[in-house]
Amino acid sequence: MTGPKKRKRIGVDLLVLSQFSFTGIVTYADCIVPCLIESMPEYDWVLFTKSEDLVRFDYRKFPQVEIRITPWMKSPWLWKLAGVNIEPWRQDLDLLFIPVSRAPLLKTCSVIAYLHDLGFLTYTDALLKGTVLQTRIAVKHAALTADAVLANSEFTKGEICSAYGVPPERVSVTYYGYSPDKFNQKPADEADLERVLKNNGIRPPYVLYVGVLQGRKNLVRLIEAAERWRQTEPNLQLVLAGKRGWNCDEIYAAAGKWPQNQVALPGPMGPDDLRVLYQMAECFVLPSIYEGFGIPIIEAMACGTPVILSRATVLPEVGGDAALYFDPESPQEIAEKILELRTSKDLRAKMITTGLARAAEFTWAACTRRTVSAFETVLNDQWKQRHNRFLQRRSFEESSR
Repeated sequence: MTGPKKRKRIGVDLLVLSQFSFTGIVTYADCIVPCLIESMPEYDWVLFTKSEDLVRFDYRKFPQVEIRITPWMKSPWLWKLAGVNIEPWRQDLDLLFIPVSRAPLLKTCSVIAYLHDLGFLTYTDALLKGTVLQTRIAVKHAALTADAVLANSEFTKGEICSAYGVPPERVSVTYYGYSPDKFNQKPADEADLERVLKNNGIRPPYVLYVGVLQGRKNLVRLIEAAERWRQTEPNLQLVLAGKRGWNCDEIYAAAGKWPQNQVALPGPMGPDDLRVLYQMAECFVLPSIYEGFGIPIIEAMACGTPVILSRATVLPEVGGDAALYFDPESPQEIAEKILELRTSKDLRAKMITTGLARAAEFTWAACTRRTVSAFETVLNDQWKQRHNRFLQRRSFEESSR
């Protein structure tokens, strides 16, 4: 007689939740992990985290989930150099999922890594100077050693394959999604408007940017564009909502030349406040010279906000026909696109309609389906490899008798 079949075990490295905040990487990890657990109930799950409070979904409703609060994560470097190599072996994992661009130095199970972008290869000002080399090494190691790589766009997949020679079949595109319960057209009430707009010095009409304030976001040119649109729209405010990033002094210096009623910097905001901010905006603008995806694009569209984007890297892939585009190096063209939208009710109505339809194409459910497929491919290949080794060993033992 044989005992019950052993359930396979999947681990998730959630160090990212204690390192970043208000970023697309954290949004991805927060949303995809519970979706995967719900979609793959036949597996046991081990979530490695620094603190139980960082796991922002009700994991208790999933009996197959174990939270491992590991002392290794008290130091990110200790986890990366030792903990992530040892704990998968201790927990007898079949697969380790790392929702950020890393992989263990020593593999004791199969590994799937998510590479969000390769902007650091070209735009080194996006990182502290001391971390550029570290990031280069870590991402290359993940790309070359992971059993499968996940990417958030065809653009990012192409960069991974080109930069590291990874076969295309090893890279699965799993587009980000958005949460319809958080980003929608539910009308804001007076309390919302008071809390989000008035208390932050924001007043309609305004042009909105949401994201980290850093060099590669090209925000200085957006501020320069605001100088141009004020010639015909002097009351059109610019709102830059997000946390300070690396290399942002020039952005704050440019914004500081203007009073708050012209350029407002309210800082990072949570989903409830962002929904109000999107809804009340004339448009959402993302002028980046580099992006791996751009979650605020689909959040804005889902809230019924017209979207205007830089014609660079992945942005046309995400925006499709539902956005207007401009040359990221031309403040004049940025201003012209915004004024074009302001002066055409028909264009605005069309962009709202096409934007809502475009946002509906990017769901966490679709992201989950593609991710589950990648997981099962790796797990099944692993089983085949183990089974082949078993057959080879048995054949050798029989031939030795």
